[in-house]
Amino acid sequence: MGNAVNQVKQALEIEGALAAALVDGDSGMMLASAGDHAARLWHIVPRLDGVREHLALRPPQARPRLLAALASAVIAALRLWLRHGVALELDLGSFAVEAGRIVHLGDRLCSRPRDIGVALLGLCERLSGDVAGLAAFTAALEQELSELTIEERARLELQAALVRAETRYQEAHAARNRLLAALRAPT
Repeated sequence: MGNAVNQVKQALEIEGALAAALVDGDSGMMLASAGDHAARLWHIVPRLDGVREHLALRPPQARPRLLAALASAVIAALRLWLRHGVALELDLGSFAVEAGRIVHLGDRLCSRPRDIGVALLGLCERLSGDVAGLAAFTAALEQELSELTIEERARLELQAALVRAETRYQEAHAARNRLLAALRAPT
């Protein structure tokens, strides 16, 4: 019984942290435990369009603001892990737009994020067909990374993760170099 109570307490703590960081207060979420000591979180109401769909529908000049918000949400997700031990998927399909705000749709929750370098560069690769969009996203990520504390940078091990991650596209390789330069800059 004590274990179940602890799991409920942890779920409520996670829900509060998510609501503060990446979920709108009017959203309905469902949390379920998985067999691998992880949990799954689903966004169930309202139905939201993903960031990918919003990017496809917006004219090029309207995309930088959305991509800057996405970069901010990605860093918020990483901070959520640092502060509460809850790791969220950082895939483009895991984020949606609600009332102009980027929210996380919910996905597998873990105690440690999957490879952060692969996730960040994966987002860059998904945007590599839109040169201006990738430039806007990279610039926003650079800004967000510059605001991480020295302790946050060390705990995330971002430099090592970005160096290890492979890229398939020249544009993503260039984005990695910009992100590494941002991480080397003094805070």
